[in-house]
Amino acid sequence: MNNHRLLTGLFVTALLSGGVRAVGQSERTMTIEQLFEIAESNSVQLRPSFTAEEEARRDISVARSQRLPDINASLSLSYIGDGFTTKRNYSDYQKAPIPHFGNGLSVSVSQPVYAGDAITAGIEMAELKSTAARYATELQRDNIRFQLAGMYLDLYKYENLRTVVTNNITQARKVLAEMRSRYEQGAALQNDITRYELLVSNLELQLVRINNTIDIINRN
Repeated sequence: MNNHRLLTGLFVTALLSGGVRAVGQSERTMTIEQLFEIAESNSVQLRPSFTAEEEARRDISVARSQRLPDINASLSLSYIGDGFTTKRNYSDYQKAPIPHFGNGLSVSVSQPVYAGDAITAGIEMAELKSTAARYATELQRDNIRFQLAGMYLDLYKYENLRTVVTNNITQARKVLAEMRSRYEQGAALQNDITRYELLVSNLELQLVRINNTIDIINRN
């Protein structure tokens, strides 16, 4: 599919790098394909789509069965007790033996000969519904994959950004220590120290925000 090729193009770099770590109480490294499989098997949004596809396939089978012969069979069993005869005044009672059991079997077969293309039209309609259900599922699946791919790539971006900011904090702290040493020697001003203290504070705040963003993406 074109969408699949587009997705592959979007995160080919991520695939080559081996996977993203989901950071939290426990760490787990997974590739984008593993992420897709987990999401699709547990997606609440996709379950109705899968159900609709299954129902559409059953409707096709039902529509096609209209072309098959209709066979009906019935079996009946009966029991008849003994009879008796009497006069009008209920005297002269006599038993009249009658066969006690009876059975019957009937089978009917009907085959549609001409239905004005109604059966064919019903099959085509069921097949169109099945195709529509499949396309709806694929669209929903692609939407989920695009969302996950965006989060996946965001993790790479913020992980790299965290590394850069952490290195910048380390370098800024070194410069701040040098400024304090130079200030003690009278070779720097208090404004220089204040400027680098503010820089370190801003970088540390940026790092907190990055960590929070990574936690939110991992949770999502």
